[in-house]
Amino acid sequence: MSRKTRAVNKEEYSLIINCIQTGFNMEDGTVVKANPRIAMALQCEALLGLRISDILCLKLDQFLQEGTNYFIEVQEQKTGKTKRCFVPLELYCAIRRYADEWGIGIHQKLFDITARSIQRHLGKVCKYLHLMQISTHSFRKYYATDIYQRSGSNIELVRQLLNHSDCKTTQRYIRVDPQELSKAVEDHCRDALKNDR
Repeated sequence: MSRKTRAVNKEEYSLIINCIQTGFNMEDGTVVKANPRIAMALQCEALLGLRISDILCLKLDQFLQEGTNYFIEVQEQKTGKTKRCFVPLELYCAIRRYADEWGIGIHQKLFDITARSIQRHLGKVCKYLHLMQISTHSFRKYYATDIYQRSGSNIELVRQLLNHSDCKTTQRYIRVDPQELSKAVEDHCRDALKNDR
């Protein structure tokens, strides 16, 4: 079996975030406490499409209001390229509430945590939920896959949102679930056979 990181699906995303927000007990009795910081960092990755390294550098003063809309501009850690992201109002409000609850100032990093500690915590959650091939990057891939499906398979739109240089890179993000492929073939055959009768 491939060890490659895959996108989480909508149900897995919800399960993972809920487990991180509420905490849980491992099968061996180990108590894993709720961790709202990790939950919010992964939510930001899944809802903004940024890499976790860029999420961990975010500060409130990067969120700029233009009319009724919010945007952030980040310089990507991995590529050095600048990326401008639209931030839905609902997400901006959730981030503000989070910052207020944790006493995070406007010029402070929103997430005083390392990518390694997020990955370690996520590993415990995935073990508890019996999920495989998931890392922090699975949340960026979830963003790409969901936007791709919602946009009617507009790969150019997804490429731009992810700030990729070419569509080949984007295509690696939006792998299709084998069950979806099987269902598509079954539906295609069923429809074609109906027409032959």
